[in-house]
Amino acid sequence: MNEWRSVLRRLPRWALAVWVVLAVAVALRVAFAGPNSGTVVPIYLKAGERWRAGENIYAPCWPLDIYRNPPGVAAFFAPWSLLPPKTAGILWRLLGLGLYLAGLAALVRARTESLGRFALVAALLVIPSFNNGQVNVLLVGCLLLALANVERERFWRAAAWIAFASFFKLYPLAVGLLFCVVRPRFAPRVFAVFALAMLLPFAVQRPDYVADMHRAFVDFLELESKYRQMLDRPPWDWTIVPRAWLGLRVPAEITKLVSVLAGLAFAALVARRRHDADVLRFAFGLGCVWMTLFGPATENATYTLIAPTAALLALAPWSWRSLAVFGLFLLPILRGLFPSSETLPFRTAQPWGALALLVLLVGDRSTAPRSACLGPFRTVRNESAIVPRSAQPVDCQ
Repeated sequence: MNEWRSVLRRLPRWALAVWVVLAVAVALRVAFAGPNSGTVVPIYLKAGERWRAGENIYAPCWPLDIYRNPPGVAAFFAPWSLLPPKTAGILWRLLGLGLYLAGLAALVRARTESLGRFALVAALLVIPSFNNGQVNVLLVGCLLLALANVERERFWRAAAWIAFASFFKLYPLAVGLLFCVVRPRFAPRVFAVFALAMLLPFAVQRPDYVADMHRAFVDFLELESKYRQMLDRPPWDWTIVPRAWLGLRVPAEITKLVSVLAGLAFAALVARRRHDADVLRFAFGLGCVWMTLFGPATENATYTLIAPTAALLALAPWSWRSLAVFGLFLLPILRGLFPSSETLPFRTAQPWGALALLVLLVGDRSTAPRSACLGPFRTVRNESAIVPRSAQPVDCQ
């Protein structure tokens, strides 16, 4: 709470107005639009309703899209399904937004300048997920809060936030694993809390039904993979770049291998710099890049996960590199404002942006003397907090 107050006191009024307008505009759209218009929340609520009734949560339910999340998410939305759909939709979005803002406040708690630019970029890049009610806003908020608690060595709290995020999507656990490389004492806690979180659905429904839903989830994932291949729907990860520009389709086996190798490479990079003061934020950034570029079933809104890391660039003076990254991430969002078809090469904007951000992340932590010029990614310790190195004088001449 103190971090919230501190950041709000230092945040320019125009930046605060951007967040207020965003929240109010989306809430009004939900309140006055059709119940199934531009939102995935009814899918979650229907799954929660079926969970309460002990029905198959993965069965088709026209006109809603198919439910694609783990069974535990349906259990989470079971009480939400008792609310009026629009009320539930607004409250769900506000929950995710609140966690996201709390995480952002923790991320820049010692920053005194450029907060307006940071807040603007952090707001723009979450619009797709926040507008349609996807879980990505909540996920990145949980991961930011986990980062803040690991930095302060509050490992049980951090483990709870990692487990809560992984409860909705399994791949946020990747960020927790990178944290474990830096803080080995965090590993038993995160695995213990994660295991407990996975067992919670069995406490609120019949064990045989929950087991059946887990088996149905595995079957659904296999069927969904074949369905996407049959309909020729490529994910928005790195594989769409060679496909769009070179006409090369990457086999699924190669995609999985690259995903594993990228994860191992990121863990090695983190291990190599585990004694740096800023290594946890480095691990967070790499984890978010992995979830988007190399994670399973990446789509447009998944790039919400990369928003805080990209927004950190705004804490430094504008450069052609940071503007290029922002532009690549914003292009698909701006295109969504216009009812026109899109070409496959256009979808590569966000993967290119993630690749550019990855280069900046790794380059900013090189041992070269000029690496401090990209200071917002770097931190130093003082007696009470971790302070961004960019708040310190840096001579880049």
